[in-house]
Amino acid sequence: KNKAYIGSAVYLFEQKYSGVQLGLDVILKDIEVYDNVILTRTAGLLTSSTYGYNIIEISSIHVSLCGITRFANNNGTPIHAKSSVLRIDGEAYFTNNTGALGGALGLISASFLIINKNS
Repeated sequence: KNKAYIGSAVYLFEQKYSGVQLGLDVILKDIEVYDNVILTRTAGLLTSSTYGYNIIEISSIHVSLCGITRFANNNGTPIHAKSSVLRIDGEAYFTNNTGALGGALGLISASFLIINKNS
């Protein structure tokens, strides 16, 4: 069981200085992500919350989910992408997740979701 303020399982971010730079490509293959909790601060105390926080946070990169990917019993949106490309090549299962911005996926700010045939 992982706990964090942002991306309790994984936080992926890339700082680019121009629009023509080569970007980071991440491949996550045959992963299981379950029972993660997001932490927040309230009046200086740590509490659990689902508002606006995510299990895998992706910002300004390309991410591919390959093989069999499972997200279960997470307290937060399983995958949140900002200005990113999320590609699903294989099977992706989202079960019993609780997220304020999506129980499976949250995409904002010019993000793209590509789901391949047979996925």
